[in-house]
Amino acid sequence: MTTTAPTPEEIAKYTNMAHIMVSKAILSSVVHVLEEKKDKSATDEAEIRDIAGVLEEKMCKHPGCLGLEFDDHDKMVLQIYLTVVKKGYVATIDVPSAEYAHDLYRQYDLVKRLALTYWKHFQMTNVELMERCAKLRPDLTFDLEIDRDNATTLYFDPLSPSRMGVFPMYVDKKGQPYFKKK
Repeated sequence: MTTTAPTPEEIAKYTNMAHIMVSKAILSSVVHVLEEKKDKSATDEAEIRDIAGVLEEKMCKHPGCLGLEFDDHDKMVLQIYLTVVKKGYVATIDVPSAEYAHDLYRQYDLVKRLALTYWKHFQMTNVELMERCAKLRPDLTFDLEIDRDNATTLYFDPLSPSRMGVFPMYVDKKGQPYFKKK
């Protein structure tokens, strides 16, 4: 089987999709880990505010989601987002039947791959900004990691109380959230 390298247009499309899907969660998480710095000076505080402003300008204001429609469950769509969550967060979702588990896993995996790809691209295209972040938090590499204990979350700092988590949510055909009645 022969594969061809992606075209510049395909790369741009994938990068744009990643920006829409994950930039808000990832760049917000960078701000969180900067704010968690211990023993901040007034200069550090000002630098963190400045970096936060730059990151906010770079993030997508209205993040997108991946949708998963179930053929036998036509009243609802499962939307999957990447969002900032607490360290103990566990993604839970009911699917109509076990046959959809594979599709759900693929969507979760795609969101995580988009996050990792977006972050690598961001680091390469924002070297000076990353140097400023590293200067504030020399204890971190700013590598985005998938949590080994909870594969639906990612982090920059294993000690941070926040993570980025894959968040699934059902919506009806009008886009309104659906919550199961207990």
